[in-house]
Amino acid sequence: MVVQNGGFLFAKGKKAIGDNSDQGIENEDIEATNWEKLLQQAMAANDTRMAVRYRYMWLLQLLQQSNLIQYRNDKTNYDYFTELQETEYRQSFKQLSRLYEYAWYGNFALTSGAYNDYLAHFDHLKNQLA
Repeated sequence: MVVQNGGFLFAKGKKAIGDNSDQGIENEDIEATNWEKLLQQAMAANDTRMAVRYRYMWLLQLLQQSNLIQYRNDKTNYDYFTELQETEYRQSFKQLSRLYEYAWYGNFALTSGAYNDYLAHFDHLKNQLA
């Protein structure tokens, strides 16, 4: 749990044993996948955790297309952060990675404020890359 300005950003989500929601993740094709479409589906289903995942994967796709990173399934987010070492995108990427890791790997549900913060950081970085 993270506390910011006296409020909680994340709340531990309940995940049932045997939950299949994470299956098939390692088979994602970063270049061929339409992350924006998947994001819209996740938002329609009110699944903010999956929306954060898809938005982050979309970010990796954009960074790959801009030749700022070399995407591979076996790389960590820190590896990508290191690849961005000499760019203006490094700090924004770090902030987005931190929120993504709490939501996805930590299985925390983002509050609306934390999600809106994530959206703002994503949109800013996306616009910089355009």
